[in-house]
Amino acid sequence: MKLELILVQPGTFSMGGESFGPVHQVTLTMPFYLGKYEFTRLQGAAASSYQNLNEYPESTRDYPFYGGLDQINPKIETLNELTDTNIPDNWAFMLPTEAQWEYACKAGTTTWFSWGKNTYEAGYANWDNINGSAPSPQRVGSYLPNPWGFYDMHGNIAEYVYGWLASYTDEPKIDPKGAESPDWRYKRILRGGSFISHTSSLLWSHYRFQGGGYESYTGFRVSLQEKWE
Repeated sequence: MKLELILVQPGTFSMGGESFGPVHQVTLTMPFYLGKYEFTRLQGAAASSYQNLNEYPESTRDYPFYGGLDQINPKIETLNELTDTNIPDNWAFMLPTEAQWEYACKAGTTTWFSWGKNTYEAGYANWDNINGSAPSPQRVGSYLPNPWGFYDMHGNIAEYVYGWLASYTDEPKIDPKGAESPDWRYKRILRGGSFISHTSSLLWSHYRFQGGGYESYTGFRVSLQEKWE
């Protein structure tokens, strides 16, 4: 299986934003790798003992893998089993934290979109507005990358991150892993918006929304990083 990962160096950034505050300073002290692209259907079939590649037409195998956490977590477990001898003992594949995802999405920018503007710009994202009455996912990497080389951080498929959906506080944080429990009900975090997002605000770098079950518009981007204590 081929996985293209980009090394993300430590740094400090402002997390949160319009309607999703309070904005707070976050420092990430450890480097981590993050998928250059969203995890694909071809990769999903390779990371499975039961999924047949023939389930997907050849023309859609480079489209994003979709499903809920019940489908995603086994893929990550299999990735770790398949690569056990190829990565350091103290590293593992996992979902990125919400802070890691936003840091990589913003890629050094402070605007709502990683292309340096607070408004949508053509060519950067797959969302409902550009596909008319028949929105659909597109092959990963079909749109322009952000400044750090990541594709489809805005739109295409909404991406699960590690942790529970809970309110921010305004205190500075170092290497936050996310809330240990949700503010209400059983909700996990999705980022980036998707091909069914009906307004560009759902694609903002800091926009966060709830996820839970199996959906055709949710997937993930894999991270490789040092294991947590």
